[in-house]
Amino acid sequence: MFKNFFVPLTTAKIICWIIIIGLIVYANMLFNRFVWDDNIYLLFNPEVHSINLIKIFGHSVFNSSGYYRAITAFYFSVFYTLFGESTFFYHLAQLLLHIANTILLFFVLKKFIKINISLFLSILFLIHPIQVESVSYISSSDNPLFFLFGITALLLSLKEHILIKRMILINGLLLLSILTKETGILFFFVILLYRILFCKKQIPCFILYGIGIMIIYLFMRIYIGNVTFYTLSLIPIDRLPLSQRAISIPAIIFYYIKTFFYPIQLNAQQYWVVTSVNSYSFGIPFLIDLLSLILLGFVGVLIYKNTNNFKTFIFFLCSYKDPKLLRLIS
Repeated sequence: MFKNFFVPLTTAKIICWIIIIGLIVYANMLFNRFVWDDNIYLLFNPEVHSINLIKIFGHSVFNSSGYYRAITAFYFSVFYTLFGESTFFYHLAQLLLHIANTILLFFVLKKFIKINISLFLSILFLIHPIQVESVSYISSSDNPLFFLFGITALLLSLKEHILIKRMILINGLLLLSILTKETGILFFFVILLYRILFCKKQIPCFILYGIGIMIIYLFMRIYIGNVTFYTLSLIPIDRLPLSQRAISIPAIIFYYIKTFFYPIQLNAQQYWVVTSVNSYSFGIPFLIDLLSLILLGFVGVLIYKNTNNFKTFIFFLCSYKDPKLLRLIS
């Protein structure tokens, strides 16, 4: 009887299991209160205590200090208007967003790999401890929200021929993703990479539309939000020259490798930097990163020689982007 819940493994059963597992794993955070930046961005921020489009798209606490996140401001304004200080609804929405993202990710994965492997990777995405901040911390609601817009755009772009209405929808979702969090721009490059590797159709069209949404974003950011591009001095790595930032790269890569396999001592504030070259903070991480890169190369060679999945390997390898690494060149 229990076997019937898994065999045969259908998409409907997988969706049900993703929902059940997500609710069980994160249920204990649904009754958490406001913490830390929640007080700044929500509780003590009158700008989101009503839906004010001028504040949402103009200069505000969400649209300042080098950031322009108007959709995030709109999201919190709607929730505060509807639910006030009842944190349960904020946490529930955040959890449902994460579960929805996991389901959409599963649909993307199963376009490339077997359904059972897609399920495993989706569950890993759903419950890995590194996701706790994005799922449980109200001020990080922009993370599942920008991912929702971006992954939906990616899923819609997997069709070989894109009609004009779908093209507009895809780029509209990309714009919403960027307006939620700047990291959303990465989805444009992921979609473009997919078209280059697998379709080789409408690539100029995607590029032109991408340029268009960037023009719209820059107009809204600079002329409506009055937000320019400058260094946020509160973050240590932004105060370093590029040469000093570069020596932090091995430690950053090592941090994510270590955290993936051994996720302890997670910290919401990743403000550490490597300021000197030594064996502990540079040499050992560099060696482990190099060995990991060699291992990846070896796997890539095996896939290239023995399967037809080399393009899929390249796609997912290049689709990974670390925001902390991106800050090094910003």
